[in-house]
Amino acid sequence: MTDVIALGDAIDAINSVGFTPWGIAVIGKEIFVSQYNVTTYKIKVFDADTYSVKREFNINGVTANQYGSIGTDGTNLMVSNSSECIVTVDKQNGTAIKTGTIVYRFSLTATFDVDLERDLIVFQQYTGGSVRIIRYSTGVILNTYKMPTSSTGSGAIIYRKKGGSEAYIVVSQYFNNMIFVSGDISKSTDNLTFSHIYTYNNTSKITGLGLKGNQLFIGVYSPSSKIVRLDISSLIIDKFLISSEDRLYSVDNPPLKSSASTTANDNFPAQAAIDGIVLTNNANGSRWSSALNDTGASFMIEFPFSIEIDQIRFLQYKHNNSGSVHSRIRNCEVTFSNGAPFQTTLNDASVDYNQVPTESNWSVIQFPSRKTSFVKIQRLSSYAGSPDYISFIEFEVYSKGKKITKDMFIALKALNNSTEENYLKHGMSSRTEINLDDEIVGKKFIVNQNTTLGSGKVFKQKIDTSKIPIKNASIT
Repeated sequence: MTDVIALGDAIDAINSVGFTPWGIAVIGKEIFVSQYNVTTYKIKVFDADTYSVKREFNINGVTANQYGSIGTDGTNLMVSNSSECIVTVDKQNGTAIKTGTIVYRFSLTATFDVDLERDLIVFQQYTGGSVRIIRYSTGVILNTYKMPTSSTGSGAIIYRKKGGSEAYIVVSQYFNNMIFVSGDISKSTDNLTFSHIYTYNNTSKITGLGLKGNQLFIGVYSPSSKIVRLDISSLIIDKFLISSEDRLYSVDNPPLKSSASTTANDNFPAQAAIDGIVLTNNANGSRWSSALNDTGASFMIEFPFSIEIDQIRFLQYKHNNSGSVHSRIRNCEVTFSNGAPFQTTLNDASVDYNQVPTESNWSVIQFPSRKTSFVKIQRLSSYAGSPDYISFIEFEVYSKGKKITKDMFIALKALNNSTEENYLKHGMSSRTEINLDDEIVGKKFIVNQNTTLGSGKVFKQKIDTSKIPIKNASIT
């Protein structure tokens, strides 16, 4: 169990001003609290430092879902309507700005959280207390988790570590007054475990959650309506480094990166084509699309280290709906970091809107194995379409029949001292699993102590060549 230090009540006796807290969202230096069990949203806004009431407003024109769920993407205030779709509202006065169409099925959840960077939305359903992790742009359920202690659910938010890449799901449960935290979700939301980290007291019912830095705000519905504040900064030091001889080490999985010459808009980024998800429903985030009339459209995957590859495979999106047929690559050039590029002609393979793809819908390019740090494909000509977009739903790279994934890249970081900065920035979570059978593919030395260069001085770093064979070296 992680030690959590209670700081005491941040906002006490809210019911004295006629308010019972349900959902909580923290945006900047303001705490937004929704009134429990209403048809029209009633929001009270507190200063996150002084805890004084700054303003109150109703969200007119939006019928609240059940008890009234609220959340944020870090910038915008969001609520759920009676259809359980997200409505983005003006955080100053509650005016509805945008109504979404994806039904997330919040049920009676108090607080939900949107992570735009990872394209996730997390929340906990009231009945059964199941935590759901959903692709925000499509509504596809990625994971569902039960808590170790079963109870009615209320809130779920993402706690992002300051100074590191780690992120955790923090969960509140209504009847048993418990707070749980997940394992690190920065690399994957699969196979998570949740640990009990705090119990408020045995007579209360706790509702929504909000975070400002390391301060966790928790709504208390009963016996007296209030919001309590907890310090969860102890989670930050829940890290370790591996010690061997005179160095400390950290094991990491560096990411695959994708880029493109152009994108149609933010809804169809290059990263969507390497997320491992095949969707043909034209939803936001389901594919990459070039800008209109990009006659030299190109798409590229970069690997953390140079690797041997011999095949690329990609699924082009034709659309073929409502008179719209996207262009498809016909002649293309394939480029690598090492060796000459080559050109080839593709058959007209693609997938239509809402079509279930088969192997024949994929384009496959095979070539003699070569070592490279990236692979890029560029359109030279195309099978005509209107509008003239080039779009990939998924782009895959293979080596000897095996698909290249991010989990295949393992980096060992070598650190020269045990400073707090190194633990925070490079330390591994205590829940990290290290497979000792995996081969360390890349090595990276991190030197924190800089020396001013003098005349003719290049660098000073001892390297044990018996442990790390050096075949060549270059200085730039």
